[in-house]
Amino acid sequence: EMCYEERVLYRLLSGLHTSINTHISLYYEPKTAERDVWEPNAELFVRVVGSHPERVNNLHFAFVVLLRAIKKVSPMLRSYDYSMGIVEEDERTAALVNHLLDSQVLKSCEKVFDAFDESLMFQEEHLPTLVTW
Repeated sequence: EMCYEERVLYRLLSGLHTSINTHISLYYEPKTAERDVWEPNAELFVRVVGSHPERVNNLHFAFVVLLRAIKKVSPMLRSYDYSMGIVEEDERTAALVNHLLDSQVLKSCEKVFDAFDESLMFQEEHLPTLVTW
């Protein structure tokens, strides 16, 4: 049986894998050389994502963790100096970060942030007993 931290890691990796498969399904390579348009592949999506509810749940979990992390570090992200030497790009980057932090996405997700509490990780009771020789 996996410990709590292993289950969290598994769900995060599964969610990441599901996200990758979803994007591959959305921008699928054309089958023939004559067609150069990348297009959605619904059959692939259903086969690798849609018919696996646990994968969709893990994708949701991974996004909750990501959004929670963004919310927790938002003061640092707001004050960070994004200067790379190209004034126009520096200003655009800072504006995009602020747009994300001020967006309805973070505000609308506040109720689901409690779905995961990282403070429960790496507690004494969850650590496996070390074998000493």
